[in-house]
Amino acid sequence: MLNAIVWTAKLEVPAKGVASKVTEQDLTENLDPKGAPKPKPAAATAPAPAPSAAANSSAQPIYTSPVIHDKPVDIKADLKGAKELYLAVTDAGDGFTADWAVWLNPVLVKADGSKIKLTDLKPKSAQTGWGGFGVNRNPHGEAIKVNGQEYANGFGAHAPSLAGFDLPEGVVALEVSGCDR
Repeated sequence: MLNAIVWTAKLEVPAKGVASKVTEQDLTENLDPKGAPKPKPAAATAPAPAPSAAANSSAQPIYTSPVIHDKPVDIKADLKGAKELYLAVTDAGDGFTADWAVWLNPVLVKADGSKIKLTDLKPKSAQTGWGGFGVNRNPHGEAIKVNGQEYANGFGAHAPSLAGFDLPEGVVALEVSGCDR
């Protein structure tokens, strides 16, 4: 480590390396006090959405897909009267290894029939179990691909995840194809 510090400072690194005179006692005396051990997390579950003014203890999912593997499922969800939309990914009860989800070409449909790409809206919250919440990307930050076909418009997330959006006025439905990458 000392050699790297000297090298990045553009100084000459000695042929035998930078000598360190730190003793085990020095290291022991310089340790920060340890707090109580953190409790082990319970089995992975989707995080709870951020509370909102429209939060309602009787809120229920408007659509729950079956476990999806390789073929996208077309989803049309009624959003009449909704102020928020949450996209959730769970581990389907079998652990979260390799549990990715992608939402392909998600659009919000307004009462007048016009459509808004959901990817044009900024999520108000996004939590993922691994990687990032990909906007037009998968959780790995790469292009979204399903069965070899690349999709320019969509979201990618790894379980457990939850992404929340405030809905614009007049939205009545969501249309999207969902798939496990």
